[in-house]
Amino acid sequence: MKGPFSFNPTLFTVYFAPMKNYNARWYHRIGIWFGIGLNPASITMGGGLAAALPFETLFWVVPLGCGLLMALAMGAGLIGQSLRAPLARWSISTFGFGIGALTINLMMAVGMVGWHGFQLGLAGTALGVLLRLPNWLGIVLLATTVCIASFSSVNRWNWLTWITGLSALGLAVFSLLAVGTGIEANYEIPQSSFRTILWAIGTIASFAALFALRVPDFTFDLQTRQDVVIDGIALFIAITFGIIVGMYLYRATGSWDLTVILAGSRIAFIAQLFLVLSLIAPTLSTVHSGALAWANVLPINSRVGIILLIGLGLTLGLTRFDQRLLPFLDWIGTIVPPALAVMIGAVFVRRYTTTKWTYASWVVGAVVALGLKIAGQDVHFFVGFMVSLLALFSTRFFNPRAKLAPQ
Repeated sequence: MKGPFSFNPTLFTVYFAPMKNYNARWYHRIGIWFGIGLNPASITMGGGLAAALPFETLFWVVPLGCGLLMALAMGAGLIGQSLRAPLARWSISTFGFGIGALTINLMMAVGMVGWHGFQLGLAGTALGVLLRLPNWLGIVLLATTVCIASFSSVNRWNWLTWITGLSALGLAVFSLLAVGTGIEANYEIPQSSFRTILWAIGTIASFAALFALRVPDFTFDLQTRQDVVIDGIALFIAITFGIIVGMYLYRATGSWDLTVILAGSRIAFIAQLFLVLSLIAPTLSTVHSGALAWANVLPINSRVGIILLIGLGLTLGLTRFDQRLLPFLDWIGTIVPPALAVMIGAVFVRRYTTTKWTYASWVVGAVVALGLKIAGQDVHFFVGFMVSLLALFSTRFFNPRAKLAPQ
């Protein structure tokens, strides 16, 4: 495709002009990938997984799940780098305008609300502990600060990703020092089963599924494919480390609520400070992405989108949504993986399919996954992913001469 890519559907307008030079390198973006992998959310998830499976099982399940997540994110990133296309261009070329664009943005908007609720609940509670305020007041204070900062456009400061990553690393180290790892808490050791193993792998892969969907935004201007691979390996190392830290914290305390774990430690103040700092950049980034998504779903501008996102996130934060991270990831795993499957797969069958078919393939996989989730089946992640892929590739039998539009 030559020249600038632009379209003007009824919901929103996106302008993307390909650059002549793509000189970004892996070290320009590694802070983002590392910050997504190692943060309080991955540590919390590690504790939740340790509550469901024994350690001996998790030591091979965790690398497997993290490897699957890395493969999805790296696959999306390599496609973005190869096509020189960020998410907006890639998703519209896959699902088309209208209902396709609406669904993508609605999914992103709802997902960002959930993540923002997690961040406000966890960091706000830690801020309340630091300032010796009630938990709810710490959450409200943090939400107000984030709102002011978002209007000031500080949510795009790249250096915050390094503060986040280093603070998350400090949080992990100080948390382990605070509770130790040699003492096992008095809790019932769970038994492993094929069902819970599949659930754990799917949960890990769902952890950064929304990030995997947005990866092309961070890779379309990378210089080489090797840059994408290096950043993907950084994600794998960071998230594996974060989950293992959470596992050991749960074994030592019997809890996966970081604010509770750190509150009674000798170095609680330092650890709580790292907890707040480690969530600054993710919180602002979530507001930025979520506000834009809401502005593309509803007839509002981005400033109103910021208020809407923070308001919804504050409501979840006050209910301590951070303590329900795993169920949230479970529901994310019903919708996002089928979308990723179709977006990656469509690159290989674009000459044989249409945007209507790709959108239908996503919907079919998501509906199947949602039905399995409601029925209590823990294979919804994998089944939804495979159903969408099979539906997509079946287009060669039903529509062999179709062209994927727009080109």
